[in-house]
Amino acid sequence: MKIPAGEKARREYFRRIGRKGGKIGGKRSLETMTQAARTARAYRGGKQRRKVDRAQVVALRKAGMTGREIAAELGVSEASVWRNLRAAGGKKR
Repeated sequence: MKIPAGEKARREYFRRIGRKGGKIGGKRSLETMTQAARTARAYRGGKQRRKVDRAQVVALRKAGMTGREIAAELGVSEASVWRNLRAAGGKKR
């Protein structure tokens, strides 16, 4: 199968087929991949990690927003919001 041209088509292709590996040739398990391989796979699939500005998370929390609202505003998971608040010494739920 030929890899399609165009950035969007390439990302969709890698997202759909995953990385081939193993004796049978199926999708390679994420547990058996190295961290570098997982990161490279996520980058090719367009799902690389987003950097969260901890100061912005704390500022939004002080402004009275909930964790869910902050997550939606910044485009990250709610767990990332709480992890950053804990690391900054902010309030817990």
